[in-house]
Amino acid sequence: MNLSKGLFLGYFDNKMTQEELCASIGVKDTEFEHFLLTEIVKAYKQEDAEMIEYLIFTVFLAEEELNISSFVDILNKLILCKWHNKHEDIALLLQKIRASESIEYLYKAIFLNPAYLEWDDNYAFEKKCIHAIAKCGKQEAVDKLKLLTTNKNEIIRLCAKQQLQKVQHSN
Repeated sequence: MNLSKGLFLGYFDNKMTQEELCASIGVKDTEFEHFLLTEIVKAYKQEDAEMIEYLIFTVFLAEEELNISSFVDILNKLILCKWHNKHEDIALLLQKIRASESIEYLYKAIFLNPAYLEWDDNYAFEKKCIHAIAKCGKQEAVDKLKLLTTNKNEIIRLCAKQQLQKVQHSN
């Protein structure tokens, strides 16, 4: 198994196909999930934004081979870190996982305001976090959505109201 930056750079420079990348990184290996998780934790501890970018890409790439729920703890930590640029992708992964332990992290992430997203007056990241909170479907999620319906930002407020209605009608 190989998760080197050079391998990813080769892929992104169109020097190999997606199938070749998957074979090179060992997606089908029985230990791949554990290896990938270990590498994400290592990149987190080193605050290696470039490697986090490649590893989050790998989670999406290998999603069918992984139990992505095993990544919830590290993804919860990463969504609150300002030193990388993968917040939207992490929010999408947490939405797929639907873990109640992510609700508080997602809620806090709405107020993170990473510098690289300052231009986004559509609040796409914040909306993804709200959608992910709603997908958790627990009372804690409802409580957080209710809090967000009073947010001073109209876009966040309206998105929270919409998601709250969906959650309440699905119960």
